[in-house]
Amino acid sequence: MNFNQTLLQIQKELDQQNLQACLDLMEPLFEEADQEKYEDEEYEYHTFEEPVQEFIYTVKNQKTKKMNNVANNYGHFYKLAGIVEYQLGNKSVAAANFKESLKWNPTDLETRLLETELYRNDLEKYKEKNLEILEYAYKRDFIAQIYLNLAECFEDDVTKAYCMYYAHFFDRTIPGLEDVLMELAEKTGIKDYPPEEELMKLFKAYGIPKAPDQELMSILFNMGLEFESRKNYQMSLYGLNLLYDLNHDIDVLKKIKVVKEELGQGFYPLCESFFKEPSQEKYVQVIEMLSYLDVLVPVKKENDREFVILRGQNGEIAIPVFYEIAQTQSMFGEDVLLERMDLRELARSVAKEEGLAALVYNPFSPNNLTLRKDVLNYISRR
Repeated sequence: MNFNQTLLQIQKELDQQNLQACLDLMEPLFEEADQEKYEDEEYEYHTFEEPVQEFIYTVKNQKTKKMNNVANNYGHFYKLAGIVEYQLGNKSVAAANFKESLKWNPTDLETRLLETELYRNDLEKYKEKNLEILEYAYKRDFIAQIYLNLAECFEDDVTKAYCMYYAHFFDRTIPGLEDVLMELAEKTGIKDYPPEEELMKLFKAYGIPKAPDQELMSILFNMGLEFESRKNYQMSLYGLNLLYDLNHDIDVLKKIKVVKEELGQGFYPLCESFFKEPSQEKYVQVIEMLSYLDVLVPVKKENDREFVILRGQNGEIAIPVFYEIAQTQSMFGEDVLLERMDLRELARSVAKEEGLAALVYNPFSPNNLTLRKDVLNYISRR
């Protein structure tokens, strides 16, 4: 097995709590990982797992060196090593491994949260470590976890309740949180979200900032603008969608619409090029573009398989659908099956198959209707 394949096996053993098997698999990997360098005169070497992680790190730390993402995921390796050692009770070794992991991927939110667990017996340090993560927290569920952790730093039930309500605001799916809030309501009388002014006043008294981090949101917006200027509209939408998920700002939504229209202008030539000279690379590009354009795709069922039909002047192709959710009603009134999933990785993973999956995302969002009606002239029912 190569390095990354071994990581998958370590994860499987960890999931089954076979900690000794994990240690045995990790031993030869340490020899390789410990010899790797983090930087030289021209480059910094990292294992960022998402493009936004590199962008945030580069801007926040004013990095001038080029970033080079290495193939072997050393950051994830040291994270797994930290988890194993933590579960074995070797906290000092776990801390060293988490530190190494963060050298390779400084913006990995999961590793940063895992590292905070080492400080639960020192609530001031625990609070400090959690507040540091807010500067990098670009996803709502991580923000929610941070405020849940902060709630544990206070003895009074009112402050606990405020932190937990704020966590609930960012993630309403946290198991058991609503039950805890009901218990706290009996003690404090706080039965709903407190007024924001009151919430921020209490947070300020305890040195707790409002989320999301303002600098982080500015970085995400600038990421969208920068990649738009490079005409890399998929990456622009990637950054803008992350930002909109955080703040639900109407101006960000308007900008997303503009970039989608810019991206859509290249969709038709790409399809025609694909139909004229099909290739695996173009196949993946079509699917990626569909995933960003939020296209409403009626689905036809044949022989217990569902397909969407891409049609162009030079031909058509049936694309099998891999379902995640939902039967609903289309804008035309008929019942159709829709799915919502991120297909970029799926497209790559099944590109060698005869067909690829298609995506429908937020199909009834008003800001997408104009583009969708236009695209529907291209993607239609058989």
